[in-house]
Amino acid sequence: MHRLRVDWIRCEGYGLCGDYAPGVIELDEWRYPILRGDPVDQSFLNEVQRAIDCCPMKALALEAIVDDRGRRIDFPVGTDADALQRRRASSRAS
Repeated sequence: MHRLRVDWIRCEGYGLCGDYAPGVIELDEWRYPILRGDPVDQSFLNEVQRAIDCCPMKALALEAIVDDRGRRIDFPVGTDADALQRRRASSRAS
């Protein structure tokens, strides 16, 4: 699973990312991206990749989600990642 990341130093607020991937990226009033930080659902990967490719400043990237040991985390398709993380945290506390 991957998370979308913005390089805020490069981003100039063109807003093309929100135009190409409205299901994942919202735009603020100045057309800067607003990201929720959630893992990108596989159904949106094509939109997100197009937004990354079309960003004139190359300010977007997909990064793999890793655990504290550096291992890549893959969530099953359709799984609420936050709920899965909460379950893992509660099982560790028990």
